Amino acid sequence: MNIGRNIFNISIVDEKTADSLKLFKYPEKGPRGNEGLYFPTILGGNVSEDIHQLFRRLNGKFGVSDSLRLWVLIYPKGTPEVNATYQENYWVKGNKNEIVICLSLDQNNHLQWVHSFSWGMPTGITEATKMQAISIETFDHAGWVQYAKWLDENLHLYKQRDFNKEFSYIKLKPTKASIITIIILAIIISVGTNFWAIYNEIDDYEETGNRNWNSFIRRRNY
Repeated sequence: MNIGRNIFNISIVDEKTADSLKLFKYPEKGPRGNEGLYFPTILGGNVSEDIHQLFRRLNGKFGVSDSLRLWVLIYPKGTPEVNATYQENYWVKGNKNEIVICLSLDQNNHLQWVHSFSWGMPTGITEATKMQAISIETFDHAGWVQYAKWLDENLHLYKQRDFNKEFSYIKLKPTKASIITIIILAIIISVGTNFWAIYNEIDDYEETGNRNWNSFIRRRNY
């Protein structure tokens, strides 16, 4: 399982580091919310509006049918590949249903490197999206259309990871000895509390004007 590196053993990237590395900030909701054809799917790069629309439609489709959210982040040539790992750590609090594809393209849209990540989707989807991007090589208009077509035909094959099933082998089964010990301790505490309440009198002293009262709650005999 890759969950260890993604959640437990990472170094969270702060805002200052993110700015220095030119990482993408998680988009804020616009006036129309973050659904539909008006919220960005591809960030960075120089992509035509029809390609933007094509990828927005993918989110519109899979958001309804599979509760999946797709992001494509484009970095300029010369960006170190390790920045994609920083990006993953920076966005670590993203939604578990997201798949994020990081691409570095040169001025001719040739692929330099690719890194995909997700926090709740099966690891197979990150590897598949990465290998498909590598096979395309050039992300010109035709390349983007080809990639969108592949995503359209394959994303539905992957579903969110069911962590309840993954960790179903972790079950709490107390032993018979521990159950008996708990019962005995409960009886001792209960009996001890009753004895303390019975054999400790309460002195309630009140003073009003010139008159004093001492009232005692006497011991009850059972």
